[in-house]
Amino acid sequence: MTRKELQEWDVFVSYASEDGEAVAHPLAQLLAELDLRVWMDRTELRIGDRIRRKIDEGLAKCRYGIVILSPDFLAKEYPQRELDGLANREHDGRKVILPVWYGVDADDIRRFSPTLADRFAAQWD
Repeated sequence: MTRKELQEWDVFVSYASEDGEAVAHPLAQLLAELDLRVWMDRTELRIGDRIRRKIDEGLAKCRYGIVILSPDFLAKEYPQRELDGLANREHDGRKVILPVWYGVDADDIRRFSPTLADRFAAQWD
């Protein structure tokens, strides 16, 4: 099986639930309209699914992870675990994490993660 065959999604959207309506859902809809395969909890999780396993599958089988960094994201444990999973996939110069800043600035990100602060990020207004 090739690497391409293992990838079921173009992007995995990682976000704090508080940012869903304002950022994550509209962004995922826009990406889907551009014919990208988007992994997002509200469209991929079904009743009875084992949440951690489904999230791990999405993290492992996506090409990129869009991480919506916001005050709520920075304050919560579970979205940070998704970020950790994406970071673990970055090796040998491979870029996986695509950061989007929402309600944060460079100082906020630098305090949270100096290594994440040096990445070019999209800004969601």
